[in-house]
Amino acid sequence: MQINDRLHGFCMKSIREAAEVGGVLYELEYEKNGAKLLWLSRDDDNKTFSVTFKTIPEDDTGVFHILEHSVLGGSEKYPVKEPFVELLKGSMQTFLNAFTFPDKTMYPVCSRNSKDFLNLIDVYLDAVFHPTIYTKPETFWQEGWHYGLFSPEDPLTRNGVVYNEMQGAYSSVENVIHSKLNRLLYPDNCYRFESGGDPASIPELTYEQFLESHKRFYHPSNAMFFLDGDLDIDSVLALIDSVLSPYEKAHIDTDIPMQSPVPYGETTCMYEIGEDEDSDNKVQFAIGYVFADFSQQEKSLAMDILVDALCGTNEAPLKKAIISKGLAEDVYFSTVGTQHIEAYLVVRNTSEEKLDELKQTIRETYQNIVNNGFDKELLTACLNNLEFVVKERDYGSMPRGLGFAMSIFDTWLYGGDPMQNLSYNESFDNLRKKIDSRFFEELLEESILNSQHCAAVSLLPSKTLGNERREKETRDLQLIKDSWTDATISSIIGMNERLKKAQEEPDSIEDLQKLPSLSLSDISEEPEKLPIIEKNIDGNIVLLHEVETGGITYADIHFSAADLSLEELSKLALLCELLTQTPTENMTALQLLNDIKSNLGFLSATPSLFSRPGQTSSCNPYITIGCGFLETKEDDALRLIQEVIAASVFTDRNLIKNIIAQRKLAIERAFSSSGSAYAVRRIASSSSAHGAASGALSGLEFYRNLVNIEKDFVEKPESVCEELLSLCKRLFVKSRAVVSITGMWKEKLAQRILNILPDDSHNTASVPESASYIPAEVKREGLVTPCSVSFAAKGANLYNIGAEYSGCLRVAASLLSLGYLWNTIRVQGGAYGTGLSVNINGAICFSSYRDPDAANSLDCYDSAGNALREFCASDEELTKYIIGTIADTEPVLSPKLKGRNSAAMFLSGINYETRLKTRREILSATKEKLLEVSYVLDNVCSVNNVCVVGEKSKVEACGSRLDTITTIK
Repeated sequence: MQINDRLHGFCMKSIREAAEVGGVLYELEYEKNGAKLLWLSRDDDNKTFSVTFKTIPEDDTGVFHILEHSVLGGSEKYPVKEPFVELLKGSMQTFLNAFTFPDKTMYPVCSRNSKDFLNLIDVYLDAVFHPTIYTKPETFWQEGWHYGLFSPEDPLTRNGVVYNEMQGAYSSVENVIHSKLNRLLYPDNCYRFESGGDPASIPELTYEQFLESHKRFYHPSNAMFFLDGDLDIDSVLALIDSVLSPYEKAHIDTDIPMQSPVPYGETTCMYEIGEDEDSDNKVQFAIGYVFADFSQQEKSLAMDILVDALCGTNEAPLKKAIISKGLAEDVYFSTVGTQHIEAYLVVRNTSEEKLDELKQTIRETYQNIVNNGFDKELLTACLNNLEFVVKERDYGSMPRGLGFAMSIFDTWLYGGDPMQNLSYNESFDNLRKKIDSRFFEELLEESILNSQHCAAVSLLPSKTLGNERREKETRDLQLIKDSWTDATISSIIGMNERLKKAQEEPDSIEDLQKLPSLSLSDISEEPEKLPIIEKNIDGNIVLLHEVETGGITYADIHFSAADLSLEELSKLALLCELLTQTPTENMTALQLLNDIKSNLGFLSATPSLFSRPGQTSSCNPYITIGCGFLETKEDDALRLIQEVIAASVFTDRNLIKNIIAQRKLAIERAFSSSGSAYAVRRIASSSSAHGAASGALSGLEFYRNLVNIEKDFVEKPESVCEELLSLCKRLFVKSRAVVSITGMWKEKLAQRILNILPDDSHNTASVPESASYIPAEVKREGLVTPCSVSFAAKGANLYNIGAEYSGCLRVAASLLSLGYLWNTIRVQGGAYGTGLSVNINGAICFSSYRDPDAANSLDCYDSAGNALREFCASDEELTKYIIGTIADTEPVLSPKLKGRNSAAMFLSGINYETRLKTRREILSATKEKLLEVSYVLDNVCSVNNVCVVGEKSKVEACGSRLDTITTIK
């Protein structure tokens, strides 16, 4: 293809090499209506498509968030209720979702299978341009909001998926902080509004306004398409052309005025804490600084370096100044970008009495650095680390093509150069040259210390705010209901009945068959082989994962902790928080952190936990030292690993005290935002040794143990420090090590790693092959935390009830998660998420996320077995669920994750034959086999192992389903 070539209505505008990402960027425009398209052609078999619209909020109703949910709820060509869910059931997709941003809405799909990729594009194109929302108001009521009323005597309520999602989002203090700051920083453009929707404003949105927003913004003239990977461009453009061709060019005003600097403003508001929670030192304080626009890549990178230097660790000057004075428990500084780029400083857990001193300390620290300069070694370390992260482009389980898309839209959406964020070398070269000048000090002075565009917010804790909000909502709803005529009440009841009927009525077989699909013949009968070569070097197991990593090496050293008690595992988890942040015999904490950032991409300590299938009474805990580095930095990696594991000391009591407080604070926040994860872990902790260990490492048990450790540290710090040092000496020895390396031809590195490990051959005490732990005594438990929604879990361990893990059980989990549970808990119940998870270690658990009615969800779980039996008795095809389950077992993995997952399977005793057996069981699943599984689910629920996390009234509403209700904090 050449510039000005035309293909399927598109004209080629430019062709540029994207050398830093190994691709070519093609820029095209659809001539008839002006739709824009980029294709980043790269050697990647995982293909990415996205259609994005610039969507400009004009209020806080969250209309574009509701549209994002709703357009995927049926279209003209595919008139099923939820084609999005049907694709999840039966596609080989590697990513399928949609996102609402402050100024855009994005619909991406990814797949390795070419046929599947075209199918996904076809369904998404029809969904965004021809949704059935114009003839199905039920979609708006379900996904957005509606009044709940089924009889004149019932109390009036509000429900809706987005409404409940945002109730949960607004339980996060961080979300409230950003919302309040944005209102102060951007009074004249769209960024002052909550694009996701403020729960207080969502009910102001009418169905007519909802439709008008779609008409206005979802037009090809406002569409921006992105493609990535090794794909058949002719077929893809032909498909897009078939949808775009009927549309003429339209003028759609999506300009966002740049916000002029605003005078410093500050506001104070309240946030909810638990009724039994101590309110002392629970004030949250934040400042936002607008310092650049989207086109200023170098300045934006410089600010990332600057805020890391100021607050990236407990030893960074601003964070250390605040914490050392006892002014707060934690501080973080970060940047976020839209059309404007903003840096925001958040100070956690201070007090009203300390606010003036806090603000003074912040300014004095800034001024001192402006006057005396940054530590140049610190700046260099932060620059090196950022450069590694940017160039590594490791998006974890998210496809790399989607990561590229998001980077490109950070400029392209506003008319900027789409190549800008694919090319960083020049900016990093320029910044490196400026380290020794006063560039960073001047940036701090101009953009932060003397910022002409900044604002602050203080959030004060309130034990009564949650109840006051709920009581006000109840009063307001009663007043609304009292104002209605009998005719209005009848119409609302009729609306609810209509919605309920629509939700319960199944799609016709005829409509379901209209969706494009794969057949089992399109699916490989064998799973993808993960790279692993097992070696024995000096009596130690070494795992080599030969993967092309672009010159980066990933090394993990797993040290067995199988002789630790559950209490010791919690101390192990704390040790992981401390390592790399505490001093060593040869370095201060700051020197160590600078050395790591300067020479490595990362060096971390994490607890790891593995167990073999069928083993419920034992498991294998490890502490894993992991690092990533450029191949030229191998000597530095070995030196720093040795420094951390053999020379760490725990003499800085203030630092340890602060890290304990920060970790405890992070968990307390997570109970409200990620309550489902903690509920599921709590269920598992009562079901197996693996679950008990997991709870001690990262669950409720860890939190409670951490509270006790904090008390012990106040009373006898020497004892706690001695225990931590003893753990290091006990664990970090050669005989306990399994070495795992991801990269090309790394056997010599493995030998070098083993050579630096302390030799304990003189120690005659042997480490057991596995650890045995007694599970916690948990049955039916409610955990209260300040949150507007709830999270409900119910589960068991298969092996404890005489069942076994199988591929057929995985199919059942997929079928129920995307069928029965989705329909009853998400669609009808209004929860944001729900599902059934099954692990090869035997853990099986139902869960819900941001759930308005935990009691209803628990009842739904109990009926899951019967729902599966009803499916088995129906005419519905099983094939799509088999395909979807296969897709779920093969996520796209970054090079780092390929190595880590491969090692994890080895340490769990899961080999290729095990995975092949599971795949064959999935492919051979039948309704007869699912019928047998349905009775397993009955047995799972009969164990009656329940955990509900959430707001007090929602937990209490579970009534006799729970035996105990306690406050987490």
